This record gives sequence, structure tokens and C-alpha cells, in this order.
Amino acid sequence: MLGIGLTLIILVLGINFVLIRKEIQSVNTKKDLMKKLSKMDMSKDNQDLK
Repeated sequence: MLGIGLTLIILVLGINFVLIRKEIQSVNTKKDLMKKLSKMDMSKDNQDLK
């Protein structure tokens, strides 16, 4: 019984770790997108000023 419990815990931890990593990656891509968008907005504003 102990072996089964341990394997279940390891499986759950592994799945959670993968999900957390995916969420972190998606957050990083969102940050990059926001940076790119803000840069584009800045360049548009500068063009409007000219």
C-alpha cells in the first residue's frame, strides 16, 4: 500500500510541476507581448507627434 501511495504522490507532483512550468512560460510570453505592444505604441505616438 505504501508503494502505491508514493507513486501516486510522485505522479501528482510531476503533473503539477509540468503545469506550473507551462504557466510560467505563458506568463513570460505574455510579458514579452506586452513589451512588444508598448514599444509599438510608443513608435506610433512618436510618428503622430512628427
